[in-house]
Amino acid sequence: MSVVSEDSEVNGASVDVPARAVDKTITLSLGTVDSLPAGSPFGQNPVGEIFGIEPSGQAFAEDVTLTLPIPPAETG
Repeated sequence: MSVVSEDSEVNGASVDVPARAVDKTITLSLGTVDSLPAGSPFGQNPVGEIFGIEPSGQAFAEDVTLTLPIPPAETG
């Protein structure tokens, strides 16, 4: 799954799930969230969007690759 849309806040994000990573059809959703999840380490200071993937807790039998866009550095 890849997002290629200049007007989407998740433009450039992708999730690569190998065929044998799950044993049934699943639906993944990828989007931005408004705040850090509960239990996030103290002192986190996001440099861009905070992403969420659902369903939460989905297990995979093989490695899944998640690619997230990183915003360009701000100059002062």
